[in-house]
Amino acid sequence: MSIFNPLTWLWPNSKSSSALTLSPDSTTVFAEVPPLPSLTTYFAYGSNMSVDQMNLRKIPWTNRCAAAIRDYRIAFNSDGGIKSYANIMPKPGKNVYGIMYEGCNHQSFENLDWHEEVKIGRYLRVEVDILMPLTEDGLWEYGLDGEFLNGNELGKKDPAKSLRTVVYIGAPSFIKEGLSPTREYLSRLLKGEDYLPKEYFEELKRTPTIDVYEDRI
Repeated sequence: MSIFNPLTWLWPNSKSSSALTLSPDSTTVFAEVPPLPSLTTYFAYGSNMSVDQMNLRKIPWTNRCAAAIRDYRIAFNSDGGIKSYANIMPKPGKNVYGIMYEGCNHQSFENLDWHEEVKIGRYLRVEVDILMPLTEDGLWEYGLDGEFLNGNELGKKDPAKSLRTVVYIGAPSFIKEGLSPTREYLSRLLKGEDYLPKEYFEELKRTPTIDVYEDRI
């Protein structure tokens, strides 16, 4: 039996006991699911930015906030056959913006684990440090590192505070480049518009898509 920890290169600042295990015939990959977290927050950068999807998945939460992860980029390279799903990859100088859900509980993470297919190793549940804007309205204006012009001098930064939270990242065995998400899937990410910097939202909108049926809820 071969066991490896893929987080050593993906998340140097993460905390997780997750590993992937090959079955004896080396054809099926199972994941060692880590214990449910004591944290009550979850950072969504993909289709779970859609409230409708979160509610459809019956994931308990109480409040939503703008948030970001520094030095990572959004990537659509989680293999879904002819299509792909959102993931994040290390990229110094880039930031991934999304939504932090507060008031999560064990049921929230059990349901998230199911839909993110943690058991088969598609995504890994890890704990990371995110940043939240300390602006008057709680939204990003200039960006975490001042990367957005927003009608003002480029380089002006939003103050932010750090918080430990749960996030799901694509496992190396499911990463495949050269794929695109479906139009329907991308539309779910765009539901987070009110919590995303305008320039980041516009960049998401330009993501190439394919027009096939999206069967993943």
